[in-house]
Amino acid sequence: MPIWIDEEDIDIIAASGASVAHNPVCNLRIGSGVAPLRAMLDAASTSPLGTDGISSNDSARLFDVMKVAGLVHTLATDDYDRWPTASEILWAATRGGARAVGLEDQIGSIEVGKKADIVALDLCTPAFVPSTTSAISSSTRRTDRRFSSSWSW
Repeated sequence: MPIWIDEEDIDIIAASGASVAHNPVCNLRIGSGVAPLRAMLDAASTSPLGTDGISSNDSARLFDVMKVAGLVHTLATDDYDRWPTASEILWAATRGGARAVGLEDQIGSIEVGKKADIVALDLCTPAFVPSTTSAISSSTRRTDRRFSSSWSW
């Protein structure tokens, strides 16, 4: 995701239907700053998460990127309503990536007829305490255009 963009740039990106990948670990690694993710999301721009290259991220673990994306944007404001939600991060990591590459009708969610790799997570382990199932359940209730389809978990 471009780091040094203004509101006009964001409006142009959103109006064009372009997707801009958000690579927060890479951005932090190379010291380029923090992308304006909230502004991109508010403009209804598709902002999938990415790992970028191994030389600028140290790994290709998307779960690490999801964690950093959820944490780094808390620095921009103390208004937690402006922080990316777990649902938004989950969407960016899955459906956002599918939409960005033009394959949202084939991948990105678990639905009949779509290709899928499934990862099972044990939600009873310490990593998920307190329970993090709210991201999954709230994804099924979200009604804006980015979250209109149900998740099958």
